[in-house]
Amino acid sequence: MSASSVSRPLNWVDRTPARDLVGYAGRPPHPRWPGGARVAVQFVLNVEEGAEACILNGDARSESYLHELPGRPAREGERDLSVEGMYEYGARAGVWRLLDLFAARGLPLTAFATGQALELNPGIARALAVAGHEVAGHGYRWLDYRGVPEAEERQHIHQTVAVITHLCGRRPVGWYTGRVSANTRRLVREEGGFLYSSDAYNDDLPYWLPGTTAGKPPAAPSDAPSATPSATPSGISPGTSLGIPPGISRGTSPGIPGMLGMPGFSSGMPPHLIIPYTLVNNDARYLMPHGFANGADFFRLLKDAFDQLWAEGGSTPKLMSIGIHPRISGHPARARALASFLDFLLGQDAVWICRREEIARHWAALHPA
Repeated sequence: MSASSVSRPLNWVDRTPARDLVGYAGRPPHPRWPGGARVAVQFVLNVEEGAEACILNGDARSESYLHELPGRPAREGERDLSVEGMYEYGARAGVWRLLDLFAARGLPLTAFATGQALELNPGIARALAVAGHEVAGHGYRWLDYRGVPEAEERQHIHQTVAVITHLCGRRPVGWYTGRVSANTRRLVREEGGFLYSSDAYNDDLPYWLPGTTAGKPPAAPSDAPSATPSATPSGISPGTSLGIPPGISRGTSPGIPGMLGMPGFSSGMPPHLIIPYTLVNNDARYLMPHGFANGADFFRLLKDAFDQLWAEGGSTPKLMSIGIHPRISGHPARARALASFLDFLLGQDAVWICRREEIARHWAALHPA
């Protein structure tokens, strides 16, 4: 039985498969990364500082997640100045240290940016735009959206798009909420104008969510094409500058066939590209029980992951995502570990260091929905 013939239950919300445990079934398409790269490496800088739970933001309690005092309970009805300070470090100091590391090496990244964080520190938005980094939406607030009403979450998505467009001079074409609700993926697709989203952790390569037309379920995915290895030249190919293209209006396609907002899908859902993210190659593990004890742990994890993917890349190239945060890797010792890994990458061949937008455009051109 082929992967495409497996019966899959449909999600009543948006008529997509409720779960897909098959994926490419061991036969992934060959990504044909630019330059014949064996691995595409993509760094994500999560800009969240200032958008976390805080009494000053109108929240009922302080932030309790992903700071230097794991397990510290939220303070009900009062500020937690210690936690606020840990987040502030990322916006005041950490983000600039990290941006300097990438600038010194001429390397690109994608920022997952919350709208409120950029509003409170617009200098970060300007710095990202001037450096040519991609800025993708990451929710308006850095909250668990499970408890946010659907109408409010919809407004937050639209508001974030507006903030990034205004401050960066360019509409975001990627999205990652993080702590999603049952409505998030559908609302992102309804907003339109996105090349991809990344609220998934389930593959080493991008994949398409099938589209629907009015009243019809999505078509079953076709079998993955067989891999055809390409030549492997030497040399890293950092992502090229994307410049500042004309803005993309809400609900319109950014120019890739099969994307959100495409004509003909007004009464249904167009296909949607997922570029999976990672919580493994992620500095958040510094702040988790039994996580990284020091920068050497983070470096070793990243190097081992890269070495494995590079070995596999002789026949089946993959994507390596890496997540970092200004309030975490922006501290000196952790930044030094990240710098060591960047220098290690620069010494390897057949590697494409890129932005997520570049992956989306490349994938849609070579493997359209």
